[in-house]
Amino acid sequence: MQSVMDRIMLKLPIFGTLVEKSCIARWTRTLSTMFAAGVPLVEALDSVGGASGNSVFARATTKIQHEVSTGTALTVWSIVHCPSTRVPT
Repeated sequence: MQSVMDRIMLKLPIFGTLVEKSCIARWTRTLSTMFAAGVPLVEALDSVGGASGNSVFARATTKIQHEVSTGTALTVWSIVHCPSTRVPT
């Protein structure tokens, strides 16, 4: 039920964008803090998903963690799965 509500929250007009940006901010801040503490990426991703406060982001983080643990670079994963994050050339 929580994942359904989280998906609905992300799709709401106006508030969906706000919720998404808030989740991304918590996700990146937590990852940055973990890196600063010297925690390896795969272990840091283990904690970061729950810190986002959204089950959609937690599930995506689990997928990212699996890909990174099998050798895929985080930047490669983001380019393949999130084309909107590509830097224009």
